[in-house]
Amino acid sequence: MASFRAAAKAASRDLSRSSWMVTRVSLGSTKPVQTEAISPLSFCDVVTVALRIPAPFVAERTRIRVDDQFARGIVDEVKRLLASGVPGSARPFGGLVYRQVMELLAGVRDEAATRALIAQENRRYARTASYAQVTEPLYDRSLDRYRHYRAHLEPVIPILRPTIERLGYTVD
Repeated sequence: MASFRAAAKAASRDLSRSSWMVTRVSLGSTKPVQTEAISPLSFCDVVTVALRIPAPFVAERTRIRVDDQFARGIVDEVKRLLASGVPGSARPFGGLVYRQVMELLAGVRDEAATRALIAQENRRYARTASYAQVTEPLYDRSLDRYRHYRAHLEPVIPILRPTIERLGYTVD
């Protein structure tokens, strides 16, 4: 529900971002879709769309991706990076897949168990906007930066003016 509140707070001139927030979090949610949801944007309707991909299908696709990573040489890549002097404590080695490959090389588990762990953690990985992304204030630090280029934009302003004004901005 926080995403709906965040979208409602978004400036009316930023319809695309408001719509994205509502759509992305609603479609990315694991909660049941509410068929009688009320739009946080008074001039928009909520359309319920729900897709549930069967867990065995997701598991198989994830297993195929993990097998492909190993076939393309993820283990050799990590070995090469370590041999070239990249420290094992480097930030990228803490990420999904690289962290598990580092543990494989350290003997924590065998390759089959490493592949299974990567697949399991991939399925749990959140693919929706984070709370920080949804609640961050609208980016407005570059609103008037076009003024530096006004002279260069002058020939196309008459063409762009209708769109600029339709989006709630002014050209002055």
